[in-house]
Amino acid sequence: MLLILYFGDKMDGISKKAENVLIVANPGTGKTTALAKMVVKLLAEGVKEPDILCITFTNKAAREMRSRIDEEIKTAGIDAKPYLIDVHTFHSYAYDYLSRMGLGYELAGSNMLRYSVYKSFMKDNAFNYSHGYILDDLVPKTENAIRYVKSFGILPSSIDMEKAAKELESAYKSHPLSNVTLEEAGAFLKYFVNAYSTYEKEKESSGSYIDYNDMLIKFVQKHDGKKRYKYVLVDELQDLNELEAQIAVLSGDSLFLVGDRKQAIFGFQGGSLSSFEKFENDESFRKENKVLNYRSLQPILDYSKMHFLSNTNDKSYEKELEGLKSNRSKGDADVKVFTASKQINATVKLYSEMKIGSGEKTAIITRTNGQLVQVSRLLDRKGIEYSTTAGSSTSDSAKEQIISYLRGMLYDDRDTVVSALFTPFSGITLKEAFEVSKNWPMWGSKEHGKVPKEVLSVAKPFFERKKELTIDRVGSLFDEVILPISMQIGKDYYLTAQALNSGATEFFELVPDRNIEAFFDYLSILEENYEPAKEEKSLLLTTVHKAKGREFDNVIYVPISGRNNESFVDMAVYSIIKASAGIDVREELAEEQARVDFVAFTRAKNRLYVVANQNNEDSYKIEGFEADQIDSEEEEEPKTTKYDEAYSLFVNGRFEEAKKAIGHKEEWLLPMINDYFSTERDLSYSMVESAGDPYSFLKEKILSISELHTGPINKGLRAHEIAKMLYEGTLDEGTLTEDEKRYLENIKAVGSELGEKTKTVQAGAEVKINAALKDIYKGFDGNTGFKAFLDAVYESSSDKDKKYVILDYKTDKDDGKASDHRRQLAVYKRLFAASKGIDEKNVSIAIGFIGLRGKINTGRLEHKLDLSQEKAVQMKTFERHLERFLSYKRDPIEFAKAVLETKSDEPLFGNIKKQLEEEIKNKK
Repeated sequence: MLLILYFGDKMDGISKKAENVLIVANPGTGKTTALAKMVVKLLAEGVKEPDILCITFTNKAAREMRSRIDEEIKTAGIDAKPYLIDVHTFHSYAYDYLSRMGLGYELAGSNMLRYSVYKSFMKDNAFNYSHGYILDDLVPKTENAIRYVKSFGILPSSIDMEKAAKELESAYKSHPLSNVTLEEAGAFLKYFVNAYSTYEKEKESSGSYIDYNDMLIKFVQKHDGKKRYKYVLVDELQDLNELEAQIAVLSGDSLFLVGDRKQAIFGFQGGSLSSFEKFENDESFRKENKVLNYRSLQPILDYSKMHFLSNTNDKSYEKELEGLKSNRSKGDADVKVFTASKQINATVKLYSEMKIGSGEKTAIITRTNGQLVQVSRLLDRKGIEYSTTAGSSTSDSAKEQIISYLRGMLYDDRDTVVSALFTPFSGITLKEAFEVSKNWPMWGSKEHGKVPKEVLSVAKPFFERKKELTIDRVGSLFDEVILPISMQIGKDYYLTAQALNSGATEFFELVPDRNIEAFFDYLSILEENYEPAKEEKSLLLTTVHKAKGREFDNVIYVPISGRNNESFVDMAVYSIIKASAGIDVREELAEEQARVDFVAFTRAKNRLYVVANQNNEDSYKIEGFEADQIDSEEEEEPKTTKYDEAYSLFVNGRFEEAKKAIGHKEEWLLPMINDYFSTERDLSYSMVESAGDPYSFLKEKILSISELHTGPINKGLRAHEIAKMLYEGTLDEGTLTEDEKRYLENIKAVGSELGEKTKTVQAGAEVKINAALKDIYKGFDGNTGFKAFLDAVYESSSDKDKKYVILDYKTDKDDGKASDHRRQLAVYKRLFAASKGIDEKNVSIAIGFIGLRGKINTGRLEHKLDLSQEKAVQMKTFERHLERFLSYKRDPIEFAKAVLETKSDEPLFGNIKKQLEEEIKNKK
């Protein structure tokens, strides 16, 4: 279904008899006050309170509007009952109308939409991205995109797929996407509509759930045609989407509209400038332009005006901004543009060096929440207090730790349980967790469900809780363990725990299929709605969109370069809207960057500092305003998040151990590091390379905290098994899945092409090779060995001057890492030659890409044989990495110090760092 939009160019439906008013309210000119004064004027003229409707976008704006109306009524001294005036958001107004009609609904939250999208993507096998990227990036983007499409009244049933596909093809040919092919973009269009349809069907099957857009759609569908109010006053006109504009017209005889096209920054939510312009062009409206600013000093207004006009092609804005003046004559304004190579670091440095007066409010305003988290991380490291409208840098780490603990409580495999033991909630000490991870393989099997008795003994409190736990009793785990310990760690950690607790409750209410994996999928896609504290600090971190309608003494604005390229999500969405509603939203979004900047600038009262980068500095430098470079200081050491081990023991009932943990610090971590590096073992390529991340190396290699394998990794392992069995003649092709059969065909094709081009035949699969390290690296003189497994070895048929080819199979989705793979093969080539006692010149390398499939699943699985040979620099790079590893073997304390230099906000790292620092200090 596609709703018939309410007006054409002539604005059908608007009363021509009564006066309609449209006020263009420039920033800081008192638009809310104008609305309140209009209400007072109407009341003074005898209009009854129930005949007036005031409508805006957020609950906060609605509360502010009601408060301002109350003040103006008192100031005017008129006898009125302001509580009888309806003041609503669009959604509360629509919901209230539907309720009065006897239609009862429950609100479907963001998580229902996200989970439906995720399930649809998984069912369609839509992507070849990592599972984490799908959950963290693509699902949220698609959720927003569905809301955007729906804000135009477009439902899945009204989408003409053929027409949308043609629009997408035309758009792609005009502006090709750099990261996906046309075929992939077309495939995503289908996956998107499938996900949208899945969501709508699941919502309908639930019986009574509707989302915010449904409220607006159903209002229009169910409206009886009677205008309930004589006067409808609408704030933030520029942010109305097509449905909201229609609701305003349907609701009253006369319209009093206030807005500013220059502040239209909610296009991603469906805010439509075309709605504003149609009202503006209607002759029944009396127009006013407010230009007296009560907020900013004149230089700030001048800079904002000049920047905006230099970044728009619409000449009508010149008239709107003509005469924009400040009513503030006192105060020293300061407007500066800084350029920095590292914007976030420079921003924090700039703030820390500012002289801020008592009682002044400062805002660091960014374009994205991601930027805010980066700013918060640096402020935390400096110990600077702030309030924020987004989650802090702690949130992601907290979510990961809590889900890891829950997984360990509900699953039985060794790697999952060990990961859970290293969380703050396990009830055992770090030393005990390390003891378990190191010794589990010696104590017993890694087999699923079989826990050695020694492990049960060391981690007794963990397994006692685990034994009693079922998925339906997860709530008790939050109440008894997760929430109390999270509160001790810190506010942001606790807020994340609360969000996950609410999400778990929501899962049991909404999802009928209560299996464990579905539970964790649901928690992974949760949207965290971060509510800032009611009492703000003197410094606020906020995005431009959250800063709308606010003012600050000082503003530091951190812009990003405008988006020049659409994503495949954008292209699908724009094509659907163009095909279904005939609206080209690209035109409306074209100058959104200039509008975002304008809103950010005009939040400032006295000081405005813009911190640009080298890519966008020219667009912010305005003649007559100071510009300067700002050096980005080195990052501070992370303010690591630690948890109190003693408190964790106490919460888990280990009271005596908690007492001991308070005052007793045993040396145990440095000995484990020393033991690892002093033990003689064969080295491998992955071992040497992974030491480049010392903290991860410590966790995975020394402490045996395994990373949980994802689908793509397991697929790669299976493809290598197939290749080995094919060579050995033990492969039963009848047992393969359809996916595995396609890998098999690619393995055969690569092998055939290699043999033909190099005149060789396969002579081995999964070939293990060993050689002395000194034979492949002349800078080492010792007995250490080096080992590797070669996927396949090919050799020439002639024994005279025999040639060899080392083939490495890769299941990468593209060939972007070919250079890294060649570095690995360069090492294997030297190792193979040393093990055979032959000249390296007789050995060549080959990469067999057997899983090329792009980023979006089109049904293709292709292959490519890469016969390019290594370059000398690649071996030199490996030798540098090898020397780093050997330096750690010579002096393990150097490795420990490298671990301490890691920048990580993980609570586990905080406790490891504390332990290492104490042990190193005691060594001196």
